[in-house]
Amino acid sequence: MEVGLNLRKLWAKEGVSDLEYVKWLQEIGMLGTGHVCPGCSDDMKLGCQKSVSDGYVWRCSKIGCKKTRSIRKGSWFENSKLCLRDIVMLTYMWAQKYTQKQVKKELGIEEHTVVDSYNFCREMCVEVLDRFSEQIGGPGEIVEIDESLFSKRKYNKGRKRPSQQWVFGGIQKGSNKCFLVKVEKRDAKTLVPLVEKGVAPGTTIYSDSWKAYASLGRRGYNHLQV
Repeated sequence: MEVGLNLRKLWAKEGVSDLEYVKWLQEIGMLGTGHVCPGCSDDMKLGCQKSVSDGYVWRCSKIGCKKTRSIRKGSWFENSKLCLRDIVMLTYMWAQKYTQKQVKKELGIEEHTVVDSYNFCREMCVEVLDRFSEQIGGPGEIVEIDESLFSKRKYNKGRKRPSQQWVFGGIQKGSNKCFLVKVEKRDAKTLVPLVEKGVAPGTTIYSDSWKAYASLGRRGYNHLQV
């Protein structure tokens, strides 16, 4: 989101028109600024359409071509049924560590929708870190490692039984450096190679007493259990 954005600025945006709000989202990179028609390859233009919840769609500029495209396509907003303003506010509150109870009260959103939205935000962070993880640690550095169980739900698709995904990762103390990897098993055969890939030799590693970590002290790490 926009650098320097705070709650006061977000509330100020609540008073602008739908078009001004859409253009602001384009300016900060949360919505696209242009698209090519999938039918005739002509440029599409932003146009008013009151029959859709956002009030605007991308419409082909070629005479005779009536193809349209949602302004949410390919964006953070694509799979949500909430209005744009609620999604932005909810995402900001998640980033600022508001509790789900506070979000429900302040935005008047149903509890299950808040839960699904928070899960979605966490899942996206895992996806990004899984894709762009880097090796961390090194001599004199401390890295804390652990596994977490994530419940995955279809974002705003109803209250179906969630699937579960184990995620293994580490964070370097005193910095924002970290790595995350989705795993199917939590045994030594799975986790130890991931530690060796994600954490540089000579690092002091803090972990719990899970038996899969037992050999780390013999693999070039100062391993402490806490």
